[in-house]
Amino acid sequence: GAGTSWSTAFVTANEARAAATANNGDVVLLAPAHAETLVNATGFAASKAGISYIGTGYGADRATFTFGTSTTANIPISGASNVFSNILLVCGIDSVVAALTISAADVWVDNVEFRDTTDVEFVTPLLTTTGANRLKVTNCLHDGFITGNACTEAFSLIGVDQGLIENCRFLGNYSTACINMLTTACTKVRVTNCEFRETASTDITTTIREHQNNPPLQRA
Repeated sequence: GAGTSWSTAFVTANEARAAATANNGDVVLLAPAHAETLVNATGFAASKAGISYIGTGYGADRATFTFGTSTTANIPISGASNVFSNILLVCGIDSVVAALTISAADVWVDNVEFRDTTDVEFVTPLLTTTGANRLKVTNCLHDGFITGNACTEAFSLIGVDQGLIENCRFLGNYSTACINMLTTACTKVRVTNCEFRETASTDITTTIREHQNNPPLQRA
């Protein structure tokens, strides 16, 4: 049937999502060298719960989503228990507000690269709402434009409870911080084994910013 083999694969990830069944363990495999350009917030909307989106390529052959035309283009993740893994997200025009906007609980973002290009930057590659509890972000890279001026932070966590950021690398020019939790207090967030290369400042306080009402952040 449609989407059950490479020969009958859907053209877009959104078409595959529409065919998937929520909370059934369904997996959307993204073919090597799969490429899409997203121009709004509806081109790929991860709205069904319990779906895993897994890229099957490596390096330049990873599934790639480029954000262009509108600075509001993004992938909204509103389905709980979604997994995004082995995907490349590329900023196509300057000042795209966010690549991933996560509003659901129990989302896992793993081995995803957020890539800026010369003078073309994400403002905040990964942005959450207060609904993104138990968020896991592991083995990810923000490859920012190190002399840019548009990026405020790589990850912005807003009111997240029991989050984990692990084995991630941050390279960019961040006007606020690499990881920002300043907007609304987060609780029980753990940041472990991450590498920070913040080119705007040598001040360690620009690496992670916390709300004044945050419980102590667990760093390792």
